[in-house]
Amino acid sequence: ALAAVIRTQAACILSQVHLEHFFDPSQHHSARNEMEILHRTSVFRLDRVVIFENEVWILDYKRNYLDSEHAAYQAQLSGYRVAAAMVFGGKTLKSALITVDGRLIELE
Repeated sequence: ALAAVIRTQAACILSQVHLEHFFDPSQHHSARNEMEILHRTSVFRLDRVVIFENEVWILDYKRNYLDSEHAAYQAQLSGYRVAAAMVFGGKTLKSALITVDGRLIELE
């Protein structure tokens, strides 16, 4: 039953036209799932990293998004961008949440 729920959620995300460029390999240079970056004394696990010619998107999957959690997610993704800057120097770093209902919530 849980696998069916997860499959439905993944299908919802993958069917969103506005998210297509993050998942269609013909629209980006490369992508990684579960990318770990060691920064100082912390290990950051990035759900998905999508590399385009001039920018890198750091995507974090969330089941739900509440406005009250915005500041915490903002801080989380800010930390990811700081760590990723050491790896992807020279590229613009962008970050966003993707929810299971297919929303993209950009956090800078």
